[in-house]
Amino acid sequence: MSAVLHADLPQFIAFGEALTELTRTGPDRWRSACGGAPWRLAVAMSALGQLSAFGGAVSRDPFGAEIWLCSQEANLDMRFIQQLPRPPLLAVVHESDRPHDFLIGQDSADLHFRPEGLPSGWTRALRWAHFGSLGVVREPLAARLRALAEALKSEGRLISYGPNFRAPPMDASYDDTLEQMCRLADVISLSEQELRGLFRVTDHRTGLA
Repeated sequence: MSAVLHADLPQFIAFGEALTELTRTGPDRWRSACGGAPWRLAVAMSALGQLSAFGGAVSRDPFGAEIWLCSQEANLDMRFIQQLPRPPLLAVVHESDRPHDFLIGQDSADLHFRPEGLPSGWTRALRWAHFGSLGVVREPLAARLRALAEALKSEGRLISYGPNFRAPPMDASYDDTLEQMCRLADVISLSEQELRGLFRVTDHRTGLA
């Protein structure tokens, strides 16, 4: 598939997962949609007129092909999306409440994203890098992205962080990652519900203390 080659490298890149949401709409009906918090943020930034990219990997099957097509339509810089012969990442929403969804994605494509495969000189053009959601949770991708965030911060780039809380896997084992990413971030996006979940408290103000 062809790539969108912008004249300039992007100033904003959201790193993490792109996935396919499968939502049950009836007893025997399902609807699919492209998703993943980092991917959606890259699309939103592009819609606002920013040179943007999603840094991640997708599968080469019809699920990944749909994400690729939607990314092209959103005018993302396609040099930052890697297509790999790995299974897709799926979020299955079998009830209307989002907390009841579950993931299907053992050894999925997103986990095999390689930052070293990105275009030469991309960090010099970059102003903002976004991290969060499942990308900094699921290994081996998480370790690569946390290291990338550290490296970009040391080069003076601005970091934004959005946990996009999920339980599991964001339980007590996520505390070290939460601390690291909060230390690196110039901007953090959190809801009251996320504060309660991340810090395992009933009052979100306790999480701000």
